[in-house]
Amino acid sequence: MNNLYIENIEDSNPKLTVNEYCKKLLGKNSSPIYLLVTYPYKQYWLPAESKYTAESNSREKVNPVEGNNTSASHYNPLIYLTAFYSLSNYRSTTIVKVAVSEDFTAFENALKSYPENLNDEVFPSICQQLCLPYFSSNRILELEPVHIPKPWGQEIWYTGIEERGVASLKAQGFSSPLPWVLSALPAEMCADSQQSLILLKILDPSPDPAFGDLYFELHQEKREVYVVTAIDPQAWPMGKGAIRFGFNQDKRREYVSDAAFKSGFLASVKEYEHIRRKIDDFIDTLRERDGFPQDQLVDNTVLNTWLGEVPDDWSSEESTLHSNVELFTGTLALSVGDVIKVPCFIPHSLQHGVRTIEFQTPVYERLIVSFNQKVQTQAHWDTAEAAEVMSLEPIPREDVFALIEEPGVRREKIVEFEDFDVIRIELDTARGIALADIESYCLIIGIQGLIDIQGDVIGPEQSALLTRTMNGVKIVPFHGDSACFLVAYPK
Repeated sequence: MNNLYIENIEDSNPKLTVNEYCKKLLGKNSSPIYLLVTYPYKQYWLPAESKYTAESNSREKVNPVEGNNTSASHYNPLIYLTAFYSLSNYRSTTIVKVAVSEDFTAFENALKSYPENLNDEVFPSICQQLCLPYFSSNRILELEPVHIPKPWGQEIWYTGIEERGVASLKAQGFSSPLPWVLSALPAEMCADSQQSLILLKILDPSPDPAFGDLYFELHQEKREVYVVTAIDPQAWPMGKGAIRFGFNQDKRREYVSDAAFKSGFLASVKEYEHIRRKIDDFIDTLRERDGFPQDQLVDNTVLNTWLGEVPDDWSSEESTLHSNVELFTGTLALSVGDVIKVPCFIPHSLQHGVRTIEFQTPVYERLIVSFNQKVQTQAHWDTAEAAEVMSLEPIPREDVFALIEEPGVRREKIVEFEDFDVIRIELDTARGIALADIESYCLIIGIQGLIDIQGDVIGPEQSALLTRTMNGVKIVPFHGDSACFLVAYPK
């Protein structure tokens, strides 16, 4: 095959190799080029050893061009990926399509069935044969989320790349890990920001007030913004949910100084923590009795059964002391569509039954002030450390402001952080809007209705990454109906 090239490189970024073949393309009278590149890839989200990467030091790292590598990614941070590229010219623009796999041999065997030159029909056929999606540099990258169970409910990660879970990209009915695909075309797809994507996720707390409140926590680096998309009517029959947010200013004024207020708050939390741990330890004995591992998340029905065995005087004390802690905290009422910007150093806790879309800085750090369940991820609360940095000042709710408001189109900036902005766009016209300012990439997630992006349709809670080559792309409501969606731009 004269138009297929095979490269095995030591560089973990195949960008330079792909660029060289793109230059060749310009000299071949627009005849397509097909390229297989195998390269080492470090799964940066995995430590050398953990419960997720057991035996990592006992497994040999094998180059798939030289030998079998079928199970390496289950144990080793270092794997070898093979990217299969289709390079072609369209209207003076180079269009790059790519599929990514660990299995070089599968590509090699599939290509043996095509002794003649490859073409645009063969490329998708091979991907289909290998059950691999392929992605284009000039089309949306549809995100396939990963669901992460939590004691209070679940998080749904669209761009999460962590040891606990990795989001994917999907196309043609198949999916590939998000970081693998970005590694094959990092410049074109995300301007080399593959390890620092804006984190997009949904917070989905249980509607049960006993289990659905999130940690009361604060962040020192991570910036977050929530957009409320649903409020459980059984949890909040009046239609308004809530978030614990900062501190109760009336309670603060009862103390002679802020130091005295913090001291009173810390004493209240410490007293509550004592009964909380007493109950948690008791439930741990019930876990062992009933054959549940200590770190396993269990159904709320089981938890309620266990709580029913807790001595009544303990339960009564826990309820009273928890209420005492909450007397110190502030509360904001939330309705569907509300936007909450969470500054650093402000303790906060989204309450049960309030579903939100969240954009945040991709940094994992927090200080847990208190929690009305056992914390599974650490053996302690961070109350004293948090008290040293927490802000007691009232936080005004920031208004969103319209960037464009004209017949059929409303474009609002809902948050402006140091590292990213988030825009809310409402369309009520078939003419839609041209999405500008995509300098590196942007993330889109639907809220209401359907939107059409060059023939790809995005609905509520569906999300996509748009590359910088799509700057100025037209977005229209599907079939002319109204629609609302969010767009996040990195800075």
